[in-house]
Amino acid sequence: MTFKTDNKNHQYIKHTLEPIVELNAGNILSFEMVSYTANRMVLDEHYFCNAERRALVSLFIRQLEFFQKLNRHDEHLYHTVFINVETAAFNELISWEDFLPFVLQFNINIEFDNEAVSNGIPDETIKNVSQLRELGVKFWIRNADEAVRSLADELQNAFDGIKINKRFFWQCFNRNDTTFIEHVAAIWGSESVIVEGVENKHHLSFVKAQGLVQGQGFHWRARLLRHTTWH
Repeated sequence: MTFKTDNKNHQYIKHTLEPIVELNAGNILSFEMVSYTANRMVLDEHYFCNAERRALVSLFIRQLEFFQKLNRHDEHLYHTVFINVETAAFNELISWEDFLPFVLQFNINIEFDNEAVSNGIPDETIKNVSQLRELGVKFWIRNADEAVRSLADELQNAFDGIKINKRFFWQCFNRNDTTFIEHVAAIWGSESVIVEGVENKHHLSFVKAQGLVQGQGFHWRARLLRHTTWH
């Protein structure tokens, strides 16, 4: 489902919620928030690399505010959110006054892109991540592929889980190759690995056979629409 919000500069931002689902029962466990500009440009790592830290933090807070509204409407459905954030946003710790109300209201999962993590994260950022994890905020590596195998233990330990890149997953599926999924499930734990790009029942059967718990993809988006008809 897509929604529009107006920012302080009167420019529209569209938010799309993509469900993350428990593979066996099909229950929605959480949502990933994907945001767009009015001209449909995805606010992803390509946008973030050219943005100032102030803009990154502002967008992040606005995304949290938007999910907070959904949570207040239905706390049983909208209780956990995943948000892709550029690592530079956490080079300095976000104001506790701004951040704590969200932490206390719903579960927050922050995603750092696989490439950014592989290139190295400043020690100060790791320290800030550690403090937020102590509050219950979880951090994930998104778009994970073979590169996560070479992460140093210290860097790997700064994260709670990984989300497997959908195109890489499709390659594994087409080759009927379970090696990578088995490896990351053994390292991170099956509940801490989310597969992106589960598009059909064949993809679903493949990941369930590997013992994974959570997935994300087109296979479940129609169900999301049924759950959000009140908008």
